[in-house]
Amino acid sequence: MKLIRTVKEDSCIYIFEEFAGTVISTKWRPYKVGDFIKAGGVAGSVKEIQIFNTVLSSPDNVKIIIPNAQVTSSS
Repeated sequence: MKLIRTVKEDSCIYIFEEFAGTVISTKWRPYKVGDFIKAGGVAGSVKEIQIFNTVLSSPDNVKIIIPNAQVTSSS
C-alpha cells in the first residue's frame, strides 16, 4: 500500500511541477523564441514554446524537447 501511495504522490508532484513550469514560461516569459538557453544539461536556440514542453535546436541542428519545469528551474 505504501508503494502505491508514493507513486500517487510522485505523480501529483510531477503534474504540479509541469503546471508551474508552464505558467512561468508563458506568463513571465524568462526566454522567448530565438533565445539561446542552457537547461537540463543541454543548450540550444528556442524554436517553440508549447504548453508542457520547450523545443530547442542544438548548435548542430538537433531537435531537443525539454519539459518546461526543467527549463524554468534551470533558468
